[in-house]
Amino acid sequence: MTRSPPHRSRSNPSSTRGERARAVAGRDVLGPVFDTLPSLIAVLDARGDIVAVNAAWRRFGAEAGADDPAVGLRDNYLRVCASARESCVEAGQVEDGLRRILAGDAEGFELEYQCETPGQPLWFQLQATRWPGRGPVRVVVSHTDITARAMAEQALREADRRKDEFLVMLAHELRSPLAPLLNAARIVERSEPLSERGREAITMVGRQARQLSRLIDDLLDVSRITRGKIELKRMSVDVVGAVREAIEAASAEAAARAHRIEADLPASPLYVDADPTRLAQMLGNLLDNACKYTPDGGRIAVSVRAGPETGDRTADIVVTDTGIGIDPAKLPELFELFHQIDTTLDRASGGLGIGLTVVRRLAELHGGHVGAASDGAGRGSTFTLTLPRAVPADPSPTDDAGPATDPPA
Repeated sequence: MTRSPPHRSRSNPSSTRGERARAVAGRDVLGPVFDTLPSLIAVLDARGDIVAVNAAWRRFGAEAGADDPAVGLRDNYLRVCASARESCVEAGQVEDGLRRILAGDAEGFELEYQCETPGQPLWFQLQATRWPGRGPVRVVVSHTDITARAMAEQALREADRRKDEFLVMLAHELRSPLAPLLNAARIVERSEPLSERGREAITMVGRQARQLSRLIDDLLDVSRITRGKIELKRMSVDVVGAVREAIEAASAEAAARAHRIEADLPASPLYVDADPTRLAQMLGNLLDNACKYTPDGGRIAVSVRAGPETGDRTADIVVTDTGIGIDPAKLPELFELFHQIDTTLDRASGGLGIGLTVVRRLAELHGGHVGAASDGAGRGSTFTLTLPRAVPADPSPTDDAGPATDPPA
């Protein structure tokens, strides 16, 4: 039996030359492309050696006064990072990230770092990416100058800090004359025989002074919440009783505007996990907001229910008014600091726009949230405060003999 000679595969010389030509052409194209990019770019091989840098990298080296503008070329990027680990945390992070890429455990990573230069400090965003496709392992490392953005963010943080300091100072300065004013109003009300008009005037002074006190407290609380200075004293609180107390506290303001407050409350207690003082503050701000933005003679409805969408794990406090309403497009920004609802009411009714901000931030500290809904201008508003229900207390333990019984008389 004659056997055929084994088949031997041979490479196609023309095919091999074509692949090499395409590879060379690819390198010829990529070089100019990298040179047009504003980011500083270095290409690393499988060992971490820098095998190529772009024009921006060279310009940066020249501006920094390097003897060789292509500073780092042919150096090992990993060793450079390792030598700087002790003095620069980011250098260690870069080395670790590059090793993961070269080991095939990651496709890339990014971080931001500060670079000290002879002029002002510069900020860069570093991005490292494994070169896709077949062929030798390559990692592209780019450094993008983000100094302008970083400086702008730093300026915003500084402005925010100064704003908080100003709010604290303002609140304390306003509070100083407020206590004597309230005390004087109480003394006049209790010790002097007043005419009907006099009683109305002194009642108005007391009401407005208490309103000013609430605004000052809100100013201080916004600053405290922003700086993380508020510590909640949470406990099991009957939200039904808390709502009744809030309605009673708001009754004077409501009566002054001829508002009718209606309550739809459960017959039995409903407990939430909350700080009772902060719960009263949130409820007071929601009712104050409803009174403020409802024309005289309006109706405000308050209801409490177990959260229907959370399997009774939350409780909802719903405040609905017949007030001026809100443009639905403006609902997302309603709880932002110093935001005010557009209103045709007297400008004095507008407030500082901080009450709802305090409600939102306190609700979030409790693990809850607050939302608003409105069908538009003149159609009233609905605010829903959602808080976590209190965890029921464990039943009293019993021994093996069964439940405990009272001793015989």
